[in-house]
Amino acid sequence: MQTTAAVFLDTLARAGVTHAFVNWGNDHPAFLEELERQRVENGRTSLEIVTAPNEMVALSAAQGLAQVSGVPTLVIVHVDVGTQALAGAVHNVDRGRVPVIIFAGMSPHSGQGEMKGSKNEWPMWPQDVPDQAAIVRQYMRHTTQIMSGRNVSKTVMRALQFAISEPQGPVYISARREVLEEELDPLATTNNVDLKKWPAISPAALSPDAVTTIIDALATAQFPLVLVGHSGRNPKTVPLLSALSHKLALGLFGVGCSALGVPYDHSHFLGMSFGGKNPLLPEADVLLLLDTEVPWIDAAGNAPQPGARVFVLDPDPLKQTYGWSHVDADLICRADPEVALRQLLQAADTYADRAAAARTPGRGQRVLWLNEGISNYPAVFDHIRPSVAGSMVCSGGSSLGWALGAAVGIGLGRGREYELIVAIVGDGTYMFGVPSSVYWMARRYKAPFLTVILNNGGWASPKNSMLGIYPTGLGSKASGDRLSTGFGPDMPDYAQIAAAAGGAWGRRVSDSSEVKDTFEEAIRVVLEEKRCAVVDCIVGSI
Repeated sequence: MQTTAAVFLDTLARAGVTHAFVNWGNDHPAFLEELERQRVENGRTSLEIVTAPNEMVALSAAQGLAQVSGVPTLVIVHVDVGTQALAGAVHNVDRGRVPVIIFAGMSPHSGQGEMKGSKNEWPMWPQDVPDQAAIVRQYMRHTTQIMSGRNVSKTVMRALQFAISEPQGPVYISARREVLEEELDPLATTNNVDLKKWPAISPAALSPDAVTTIIDALATAQFPLVLVGHSGRNPKTVPLLSALSHKLALGLFGVGCSALGVPYDHSHFLGMSFGGKNPLLPEADVLLLLDTEVPWIDAAGNAPQPGARVFVLDPDPLKQTYGWSHVDADLICRADPEVALRQLLQAADTYADRAAAARTPGRGQRVLWLNEGISNYPAVFDHIRPSVAGSMVCSGGSSLGWALGAAVGIGLGRGREYELIVAIVGDGTYMFGVPSSVYWMARRYKAPFLTVILNNGGWASPKNSMLGIYPTGLGSKASGDRLSTGFGPDMPDYAQIAAAAGGAWGRRVSDSSEVKDTFEEAIRVVLEEKRCAVVDCIVGSI
């Protein structure tokens, strides 16, 4: 006899899920028993179980692994309180459009021993809330509750379809403890589903008329410019966009990219902005917006020239979950970037090549960069100058603390594909990342990575926001510490936090003469000793 929990795990394993990031509670006895049964009978569990002492880190790790692998991941948390503890990582996994299955148990509905799994601990009463899924519903692609073990596989696969269909994102599944403990007769259930019959929605394509309209406009423009947003989340789009750019002499400009969409060594790459400002907008007569969230911010003349033709190509062009979003456009297309680029490239074959590429072979092709530099997002891109598809990713959201947990998750699932995983964070972001949990996980699960802290002594972004409103105000000349956005004068020893939590190596660097030797040693520690390394770089003070 199998339990509902056993079928739940088996269904996800058969569907290709490989890792579960868990934070156990009193709602999970059926899972714990089933996993031990698997260890005893099979020598291993069907899913790789990763214990995460913090729920936000668990979801960040799951997001990071799913971002890089393209395979959905599972997070298991404890009833309503564990759901709440997922915190801002819920925002990131939603806005980052990453397929993650979040499961949370629910308090038992029976309280006098009527059923296996009935309430038997006092927290189960206050944790029995009216609408647990409401905590995260607005961020989910789908929320559902397993009502019976007899159709649990169908419930799970329906949720998974939402997670992996564009726009991809998280789903939330819950179940009461009695349901998870339900013992199932295989002959009396409908759980033997054919997984091939539960595919994702086929990616949307451009209509033939849209292809013709866009290609004609791009090929005849004086200055055609592609604003590249999140298309690089699918690495297959990068060479397609590069080829289209060379064929039609298109300028390429990154706007708020959460993954590398344009190689920095591409001869048509014209820059990047995370602030909504683009000095090229007044010059372009045709604009193609490729999977962008905020292509520009209409302020101080920061807008396309009058008469410019604008084409929107996006899996979610109207931003259905945004309170307000609009772009004046000639044509708006709901389409998958990879499919659409293949269509445009095929159509562009009718036009003669207009430019020859002068490419410089990329270096560091097996280094993965996790960019959570926040106010230094563009600086990190500009200094690293990535040129390999998939070599640099961001969280895709604005809730800070993603990079450290994501580095662990990637190291677990795809670490062998990279010589080195590097997380670049600010000092404020480092603390948001819960290093006490992260480096403990990294050591326990043998997922070492290099952390580079851009330490400016506090939170630069709030001060920058103030300066945007009060550029010459009283606070414009005040220090970060005086404004209460600084961490001084006695800053934490960030490297020692990592050392205490996970035996990491660390060093603070305040002079450029120390940089080369410090990084050589840090890289050696990660690659040879298989330990995390933290380089705390003093880059000034806010």
